[in-house]
Amino acid sequence: MWKKWTALGLLVALLLAGCGGNTASSDPLQEVLQAEEGLTLEALGLASEAERAFADLLSANSQAQGLVPQAETPRPVTVVRDSDWVAIIALPERWSPADSPEGIFGQPQALTIKCTSDRRKCFGFMGVPDRDASGTYRMAWYGERNPAGQRNVERLPLSVSTGPAVHPCLPPFFSWKKWGNIYVWDGCQYFNPARVGVHLQSSFPSNLIGQELTGRVSTDTFSQALNRACCRLPKPFEVDWPPAILLRGDIVLAFLPYRNPRLREARSVEELLNQPLGIAYLRVASGGKLTKADAARLVEIKLLRAESDYHLVATDLKDPTHIRRIGVGEVDWCDGCFGQDPPPRYLGIEDRLTDEPLLHLQVGSLLLRGIEKKDIRRSW
Repeated sequence: MWKKWTALGLLVALLLAGCGGNTASSDPLQEVLQAEEGLTLEALGLASEAERAFADLLSANSQAQGLVPQAETPRPVTVVRDSDWVAIIALPERWSPADSPEGIFGQPQALTIKCTSDRRKCFGFMGVPDRDASGTYRMAWYGERNPAGQRNVERLPLSVSTGPAVHPCLPPFFSWKKWGNIYVWDGCQYFNPARVGVHLQSSFPSNLIGQELTGRVSTDTFSQALNRACCRLPKPFEVDWPPAILLRGDIVLAFLPYRNPRLREARSVEELLNQPLGIAYLRVASGGKLTKADAARLVEIKLLRAESDYHLVATDLKDPTHIRRIGVGEVDWCDGCFGQDPPPRYLGIEDRLTDEPLLHLQVGSLLLRGIEKKDIRRSW
């Protein structure tokens, strides 16, 4: 008999070890919060290396425009991990806001890093808005140097819109989203003293090789902390790892799709209505930036439709009486995305001058665009 109880005790110990060994008195979500901070610091370190690698571009523009390093607050940074890449988008440290929308041209705006999902290589890119001889807006993306010592560049169309900046975005926040197979860089800022804003959007280069970096960034610590936080919570299905992650100064969101067979078998949006889609870890700023007072939650999400309107239902896994309905602007279906194992997952965020940002989620074939961040922010 004692052998039986010993074996059971060892099994329980192994299970606890697999879930991080958390006791009832500890809060595993605090570990995720600490992992957020660690991931941000790691991303900032890699952004600093990338900035040094593009010193030739930054020094020339700094001398021309009198730019000075930011000393008051850390640079804004956005980190996204999806099925394809880990991407980091940061503001160059030697930067200052322009006096008008015209002042952005020729000023480096988008220090972007893409790391392969196996963490073997990271590449840096620098985006500089410019115009051609006819005045057409473009984003000049600079990558590695060619054998002649000059930087390779790919110029892509740049959308520039201006208007009253109802939603503050200074220092600029940066968005990252995927439409089909095209990643889109997106950012906004407004100008002092008048609250006139400018919103920039450009496709990310697909044929340009970036400046190779020596540093690496890993989302493993964050993923492992999230695993420990959710593994013992009651849920209808196990989840697919690793999570899709979106991290920046005003929001942290991670999504783990369930191993729900319907996610692989469904052939239309209707077949996934009211189905458990997965678990989301979320923390949203109550003000302009996240603080430790902005609590984290683990929620299960489902997609529902009332007449022609779609919304997500988010149920707190720790307290199922806490339920939030979140508006979804557009629901679509990707015919070429089913049957993949694990299902692809992408998170994105899109800033707006006139309102709070919109979020985007793809899980398998299901495309959810225009998820209202302000609905997530409301108190539970």
